[in-house]
Amino acid sequence: MWYVAAAIEHAFGISLWITTLAYLVLIVQRNSIRTLYKNSPPLLLVFVSIFISAMVYLCALPLWMLISSQLLSSLNRQTRLVLVVSLFSQFVRFYYDIATLTLFIRRILILLFPLKPMRTVTKYQIYIVIAINFLLLIAVALMYGPIVLNDTTPIPPGCFSPSCMAQLRDSRTEFTVYLRLALTAIILAVGTVFLVVLRKKHFMQKTTFDAKVNQIARYVFYLRVVLELLPVVVDMVLANTVQIALASYVGPYGILGYTIECSIGTLFYCRIMSKKALLPQTVNTRSVRS
Repeated sequence: MWYVAAAIEHAFGISLWITTLAYLVLIVQRNSIRTLYKNSPPLLLVFVSIFISAMVYLCALPLWMLISSQLLSSLNRQTRLVLVVSLFSQFVRFYYDIATLTLFIRRILILLFPLKPMRTVTKYQIYIVIAINFLLLIAVALMYGPIVLNDTTPIPPGCFSPSCMAQLRDSRTEFTVYLRLALTAIILAVGTVFLVVLRKKHFMQKTTFDAKVNQIARYVFYLRVVLELLPVVVDMVLANTVQIALASYVGPYGILGYTIECSIGTLFYCRIMSKKALLPQTVNTRSVRS
């Protein structure tokens, strides 16, 4: 992996996360957190996951830039710090995936059952998301805790992302990769169902907010396909045909793709929500329960 390419990607990622934070601040200024939760609990979960991701990656990316430029030595304490930040960045990506999956499921239910109250379903969805993320956090701590405490193998020269650290190149990491691929496949499958249902039930959108959230969810699905699925497929094809690792030429594209997805997603929300009404507003506020 080239240092210049990695440094440019990390710097670009930092600027995108700062921009994403600015979008999130703008969103909260326009609508309070309570209003966001009342309007769309899954969408608020997505925003929370993006905010946590921004905090983590704004710590991780500068840290990698310092280490790769040899301004920060790879000693025991620094290695442990990089490991902890890298593992937590994996966890917050799982959180984002689960929140995205919850958003798609929620939109499908509202389109299929527009007249049924969703308050009870909302509570169960929130509880399930919290429980899954809590279990994931415990699993990550149990799987990698001994490594963080005992294995202080220095970060090798020319290593600019967690994927090339010796501590993260074992069966545990392979399991994490397969879990991410499985979760991505589930998200794409549920997202495809959402698009099909939306196409058939678009007339069931009772309010302007319903239409806008459906539009945002549709863009989130497209971003996932373009920025995560396609690069992984291309990487696998190149690795199995001509034995070329895509990351060796374009750097940590996975981190950059996730960063772009979060940044564009928050930008789309700001743009779409600032547009004029697409549908006439309904007087019955109970129908706004996305």
